[in-house]
Amino acid sequence: MHHQTGLYWICQVVGWTTWVLVLAALAMLSHGNFQENLLLILISNSFGFGMTHLYRQLIRKRRWVKLSLARLLPRVVLACLLMALLWRVYDLGIIHTIWPRPLDHYLTYASSYLYGYMWELSVLILWSTLYFGFHYFQHYREAEVEKLWLQSTLKEAELNALKSQVNPHFLFNCLNSIRSLISESPDRAKEMITLLANTLRYALQTVQKRTVPLENELNVVNDYLALEGIRLENRLRVRTDVDPATLNAPVPPMMLQMLVENAVKHGIARLPEGGEIHVSTRKNGDHLLIEVVNDGSLETKRSSLGVGLRNSISRLRAIYGDAVQFSLTDTKEGVVRANVQIPWRGETCESLNR
Repeated sequence: MHHQTGLYWICQVVGWTTWVLVLAALAMLSHGNFQENLLLILISNSFGFGMTHLYRQLIRKRRWVKLSLARLLPRVVLACLLMALLWRVYDLGIIHTIWPRPLDHYLTYASSYLYGYMWELSVLILWSTLYFGFHYFQHYREAEVEKLWLQSTLKEAELNALKSQVNPHFLFNCLNSIRSLISESPDRAKEMITLLANTLRYALQTVQKRTVPLENELNVVNDYLALEGIRLENRLRVRTDVDPATLNAPVPPMMLQMLVENAVKHGIARLPEGGEIHVSTRKNGDHLLIEVVNDGSLETKRSSLGVGLRNSISRLRAIYGDAVQFSLTDTKEGVVRANVQIPWRGETCESLNR
C-alpha cells in the first residue's frame, strides 16, 4: 500500500509538471503575453492537480477499480464532464478576477472558452485512462501470479499424493517376498531385511524431493534387484549399460526402481526359466533416455502396468508435461521394452529441487 501511494505521488507530480512545461513551451511560441499565459497555466493546472487528487480519493472510497468496465465507464465519463465544467468555471473566475472584462467579451469569445472546456475534458479523460489502465494491468498481473501459484500448489499436491501411493506399494511387495522366505531360508530373509532397510531409508530421504541424481536411483535399483535375486535365485539375470555422463542427471525418486520392479513382477517372475533384465541410460540430445528391457511378454487381457509404475508415469507427466515420452512395447522375440525420455539440458537435481 505504501509503495503504491509513493508511486502515485511520483506519477502525479511528474505528470502534471511535464504537462505544465509542455504548455509553457507552447505559450512561448504563441503571440500572446507570455507572462500572463504562464501565470494562468500555473494557476489553472494547480487546480487540475488538486482536483484529480480529490478524484482519486473518490475512486478509492467507492472502489471503482473493482468495477467491471461496463459499470465503470459511465461513472468516469460523468465525473470527467462535471470536473471539466468545474475546472472551466474556475478558470473563468480567475481570468475575470485578474483581468476583468465586460460580459459581451465572454459572449464574443464563447467558442474559445468552449474549446478550453473540451481541452480540459480531454486532460481528465487521459488522466483517468492512465490511472485505471495501470490498476487494471496490475490486477491482471496479480491474478496471473495467483493462478500460477495455485497451479504450482495443485501440481505439488498431486505429486505428493502419487508419492504416497508409490512407496507403500513397493514396501508391500518386498514384505510379501520376505514373508515367503522366513520359513524356507531364515538367512536369506535376514539379508533381504537388510537390503529392504537400505531401500526404505532412501525412499524416506527422498520423499520430499522432486528429483534425485540418477546414480542414487541406480543404487536403490541394485538393492532391489539383490532383494529379488535372493527370492528368484538364478532365474534373475541382470545386465547394465549406464553412460557415466548421465549419473548426475535429475530423475524423480523411485521412478527407475518402478520400471525395474514392473519388469521383474510382470516379466521375469512369470517365466519358469526366468530371464534377463537389461538397464541402460544415455544422453539423447537434450534428453535423458532410460531403457529397461526384460524377457517376457505383455498381457493382452489387461494392462501390464502395475500401480506403482502407473503412478511413476503420472509423476513424470506432472513434472515435465508433454515433454516426457514413455513407451512399453512387446517384441516378437519375447522381449518387453520400457523407454522413458525426459528433458535434460545439463541441469542438476539440486537446481530443479530449489
